[in-house]
Amino acid sequence: MRTQASPAIIIGAVLPDIPIFVFYFLMKFVYHLPTRQIWSEVYYQPFWQAIVSTFHSIPLALLGILIAHIWSWQLIEVGFASMVLHSLLDLPVHNNDAHRHFFPFSNYRFISPVSYWDSNYYGAMAYPPAVGDRSFGRNSLSSRGNYLSVSFHTNLLG
Repeated sequence: MRTQASPAIIIGAVLPDIPIFVFYFLMKFVYHLPTRQIWSEVYYQPFWQAIVSTFHSIPLALLGILIAHIWSWQLIEVGFASMVLHSLLDLPVHNNDAHRHFFPFSNYRFISPVSYWDSNYYGAMAYPPAVGDRSFGRNSLSSRGNYLSVSFHTNLLG
């Protein structure tokens, strides 16, 4: 089980953010929207917020754990547990882009004083690799679009 759990853990850890990457890809490369518009307007539309909230929902992931446990789907259970951990780790590092972690039961967003990407909210200290990417010629990040571009460029493309 231990070696089989690794892919489930990785998938569960990444799955909550997949809709955000799909969203960015669609808006940037299919609809050719400017980065600032993507993150200041389109990202906050109810449709996209509902999708992102669903994938970051702690109650829905706990329900997934319960169902997987009842059916003895151990790897699925591990994947959902990893999703819960992802969401719990997100709580203290999202400021103005905080997720609705208790969706669909609540629209509450925990607005942390720290942001992993926004230097206005200690972003350089919360997540130092997000700051100072020389391919953008910046020492700090001023918008989420820059962070996602940096993250996508450095982490996914090498």
